[in-house]
Amino acid sequence: MPKPFVICGEGRAVIRRSPKDVLEFVLDVDRYRQADLKIGRVLYVKRAGSVGEVSHNGRLFGIKAPAVVLQFTLTPYSRLEFRGIKMPWPVRGFDGLFTCEETPEGTVVVHRECFIFGRTTGHLFRLVLGRWLKRDTPAEVLRMKALLESTKG
Repeated sequence: MPKPFVICGEGRAVIRRSPKDVLEFVLDVDRYRQADLKIGRVLYVKRAGSVGEVSHNGRLFGIKAPAVVLQFTLTPYSRLEFRGIKMPWPVRGFDGLFTCEETPEGTVVVHRECFIFGRTTGHLFRLVLGRWLKRDTPAEVLRMKALLESTKG
């Protein structure tokens, strides 16, 4: 079986909110879609404590994309991981991660997201999607920062 092809983006910012505020904002997917422009209409969010599942339509370059289903695991309140369990072709998988570290200046937030493709489709998508994701993920974190810092805790 050919090795999968992974395309990732990463963003980092210091946000003047607590790690709990940051990660709960991400888990409020209807609100978080203001920062993550790849999220379309939210179909459902199921949560039982620190684990759950979310399904939403996608948007890629402003174009509607089929629904995805992601499982998440929260390590209160330092880490939030997402894993794709139902992804539309040609995407074979998704891994997303948020880490939060509280500092005197605010919470250092690092967000990494990786889309997993087959070898052939990965090569086709690498140039366009790779460049775009390298810009979009840091911009997503900055949009998150702006949204969180403009509201009261």
